[in-house]
Amino acid sequence: MPVLKRRLDLPAPLIRVVAALLGALLLWFVFQTSFAGAYRASKPELALRVAPSDSQALAEMASAALPRIDDPKLRATARTQALAALRRDTTNVVALRTLGMLADADGDRAKAHRILTRAEKLSRRDVPTQLWLIEYFSQADDVAQTLRHYDLALRTSTGSRDILLPVLTSAASDPTLAAALRTLVAQRPPWWPDYVNMLVSNGPVEGAAAVLHGLFDPRDVSERNYLAILLNRLSVASRNDLAWQLYADAKTRGGRKLDPGLIRNGGFEALDELPPFDWTLLEESDIAATRGPRPDGQGNALYLSAARDKAGMVATQMLRLTPGSYRAAFEMGGVPARLAERPSVTLTCVSAKGMRDLARMVGAKASDAPLRVSDDFQVDAGCPWQLVIVRVNSGGGESGAQPWIDNFTITRAGQ
Repeated sequence: MPVLKRRLDLPAPLIRVVAALLGALLLWFVFQTSFAGAYRASKPELALRVAPSDSQALAEMASAALPRIDDPKLRATARTQALAALRRDTTNVVALRTLGMLADADGDRAKAHRILTRAEKLSRRDVPTQLWLIEYFSQADDVAQTLRHYDLALRTSTGSRDILLPVLTSAASDPTLAAALRTLVAQRPPWWPDYVNMLVSNGPVEGAAAVLHGLFDPRDVSERNYLAILLNRLSVASRNDLAWQLYADAKTRGGRKLDPGLIRNGGFEALDELPPFDWTLLEESDIAATRGPRPDGQGNALYLSAARDKAGMVATQMLRLTPGSYRAAFEMGGVPARLAERPSVTLTCVSAKGMRDLARMVGAKASDAPLRVSDDFQVDAGCPWQLVIVRVNSGGGESGAQPWIDNFTITRAGQ
């Protein structure tokens, strides 16, 4: 008890001094920790002046030297700092990653791989580690592991997408990579919309078709828009065969059935989701093709309009007719009196040799009531695709009629 008594009888001034010292030490520790935390990533050298044993600041200093590791002195300093950081914190991913990359610079790829694999196990969110592993497995031609690390990097860092997505977009041009990419993209990872947007807009068009075939659901507006962009690019690139495969697959998803007609939506009752195999309608202020109720109230028709002295193509649809004899027929109402003002419908063959007309139809006489217009045409083996073209030949004439067409059908001869 005497010892306890002496401690309790310490002079008050001395107690205050000890308390002040302890408080100052605590404040200094808090300041060191806060200061190092604020600057260890952006200015590690400044953080180390205040907290020379801060593990993360040491690791960041070592990592900052990597772009200049050709300098032996800098390389040795970086290794010393990374090892020091790791001694203070064995889970320091930046320190491990730096040691791995230093081993790579020394030419020891196996050691580098072991260290960086350990770093990845500690944190999959370290993008430089994922980038190194991507490059490592890419050089080893290990497609599965390469794409696995692409996926991890893209999932954990949205900032990495600006770097990595263009690479994956270009990779779609390789058939082997395209097949593996399709398997990955089919899982719809979080980065899928950004990738699909880039791929359908700017990627290799045939590769995009290979990666995305069977993945689009046209009931989803954004996916339908992506598919429409890709179908248009394929058509422009004369790859209607690939475009048709994508179209047919999308149209039959969710238990839906492909329109059995040789021309689709000839009654203009449904919305046209996917040109060019659905209707492509031009809708501008001075020339347009627009749906609207028929004058007799029997469903919709396609109204054709153009300003004075305006003419051109306003509606198209790509067909896939096999060789044989056919008849095209439709109703036309509001037929102008002047022949020059009457709309025309042309069926054109589309092949590798170019385009040539198969049939051209115009209303035979002026009429507000619907007229039946038809023509027979032949499709030969050299005509794999056909394009229906609706043209407004003139507008704003004296008649002021509003032409329209409806109930467009194509049938095989004899049916």
